[in-house]
Amino acid sequence: EKWPLFIMGEPCGTSCDPDLRDAFARALETTCNALSPDDRAHLMRNQRNDAIVGLNDPFNGVHNVRFFGERNQGVNALQLEVSEGPFMDNPRGDWYSAKYDERGRELVRQIVESATLAVDPLLKNQQGLTAIDFAQRAHRPDAANLIAAAVRAKAPRGKG
Repeated sequence: EKWPLFIMGEPCGTSCDPDLRDAFARALETTCNALSPDDRAHLMRNQRNDAIVGLNDPFNGVHNVRFFGERNQGVNALQLEVSEGPFMDNPRGDWYSAKYDERGRELVRQIVESATLAVDPLLKNQQGLTAIDFAQRAHRPDAANLIAAAVRAKAPRGKG
């Protein structure tokens, strides 16, 4: 199959707001396109095409997004499938003898983390909660601090 690097799944718009979904797709694309030519070549070395992000084809998000996603109640959920190509050393498609490729795995981790942080953490859900508010209500100060640090890093710097 000629699948993209990432497939975002969410069943027919029921689990995630389209604006949030599209912002995350753009962030994945932007982050991949910002890689060095060497890193991008390594990441795409086993891919059968150059597509980075796809939506709902062939995976449209099943149990997890249906279980956790409550878009009508302000809880958005996306499923992110990742192609095996970037993190498997497998030039011939023999997955039984393939080995994990740490460089590719690390690139995928960096892309997903950067794209997640690039989606505006100050967006509010239907209950009026930002990502920081949600993390605090979930008693996750570690997540709230990480999000707050990302917001501060993106803030314009004053003239000093």
